[in-house]
Amino acid sequence: MGSHADTGYMTIDCYEAAVNAPVRELLEIPGATHIQTYWKEEYVDQAMAKLVEFFGAHL
Repeated sequence: MGSHADTGYMTIDCYEAAVNAPVRELLEIPGATHIQTYWKEEYVDQAMAKLVEFFGAHL
């Protein structure tokens, strides 16, 4: 989630509701809005690095 995302509260709500997930992480990308996490390379790179790390460890 981008730290400047207007929809950040929804991400937090989903994260908190995932009580049955054996492992969960919430990544906050400093300075990003929601939409920027889809196209701005510096933010996409951060999100992809975390996805690779997380799924590599837990799948």
